[in-house]
Amino acid sequence: MRWQWKWFAIGGGALAALVVAYVALNPYVLLVFSVEALKQPTPPLLKDGGSRHLRAHYSGCPPWDPIQLQNPASIEDGVEKAFPQGTSQDLLVRSLLQQGFKIEPACTSDPTIRFAKFRQSGGGFYGPYPAYSVVTWKIDQTDKIIWASGWVAYTGP
Repeated sequence: MRWQWKWFAIGGGALAALVVAYVALNPYVLLVFSVEALKQPTPPLLKDGGSRHLRAHYSGCPPWDPIQLQNPASIEDGVEKAFPQGTSQDLLVRSLLQQGFKIEPACTSDPTIRFAKFRQSGGGFYGPYPAYSVVTWKIDQTDKIIWASGWVAYTGP
């Protein structure tokens, strides 16, 4: 009986060594567990994003597709707080550019609606996850904000 346990222990040890060697030497397994730094810092506007799902969202130019996004999280409160109605569009654009957003051209369907995108890269399978965000706003004839909205999704690697 003692002899069988000895071979069982040797076989188990050999199997464990093979698994360790496979994981250690397999680049695909290592890729899953590796973590790459996020390419650009997460903007302050997105720091509190993800706490709740959207009531509604405006994404880019109208017409808006209500099923366009699966599980975005609202940053609408933060956007409305940072850029309340009546804020100058120049202030909003400067702030978004400083935070790493890319300002898109005015919408052809409604030139009073503008939007900006933020796309982060890097991260890892178990986090941190890169953010993808859109901030959309509408202006009046004097380039003042009528409304501003935004969402963020943490997309994974």
